Amino acid sequence: QPQADPFGLLAAGREAYRRRYEAGRERVSAGRSWAITVGLLLAGTVVAVPAAFIGTLGQFARSPGGGLAMFAIAPLVEEICKALVAFWAVDRRPWWFRTRGQILLCTVGTGLAFGLIENLIYQYVYFALAADGKAMTATQVAAVMAFRWPVTTAVHVLTAAASGIWLAKVWSRAEAERAQPRIRTGIGWFVGAVSVHTAYNVLATILELAGSFD
Repeated sequence: QPQADPFGLLAAGREAYRRRYEAGRERVSAGRSWAITVGLLLAGTVVAVPAAFIGTLGQFARSPGGGLAMFAIAPLVEEICKALVAFWAVDRRPWWFRTRGQILLCTVGTGLAFGLIENLIYQYVYFALAADGKAMTATQVAAVMAFRWPVTTAVHVLTAAASGIWLAKVWSRAEAERAQPRIRTGIGWFVGAVSVHTAYNVLATILELAGSFD
């Protein structure tokens, strides 16, 4: 049912945004659009560095609070961080993009960077300290990392792609209508990303408790 707009204010606002959208699109050539996309990808990679430390919350999962952080909080926060730069661009400057592929490039690239950085932190910081303190053997570290490098990295890329599909759907609608982006469009893809990430954390914990990395 259409919203009541007795004074035409909503219609005027939509028209003003449409004109702003068209003007923005005219200012951004195809070449500039791709240059911006590369810049957003690099910005996402920079954001991934501090955000990757969130993944190390799993180190405290043996406590009740740590378990809650790992299974409920960390997946949500990490997925938000991986999509943050692309989300800002789609929400605030949708006319920067020309194709959905550009948005997917931003999120998937950030997801890959996030996964690689997180694994480096685990291998060369936390697990190195655990090995020095005799809490883990070199064999255990090697076994965990043999799992984390391909599997964990793939999970981060997969969930980042799901978030990218969500943002691409938001952008596609805004692009077609020349209207303000509606974040609720396709939000199920982001919910799916968080759910897959949570399921992975549960699986990794079960494997660890079962002694699969001993």
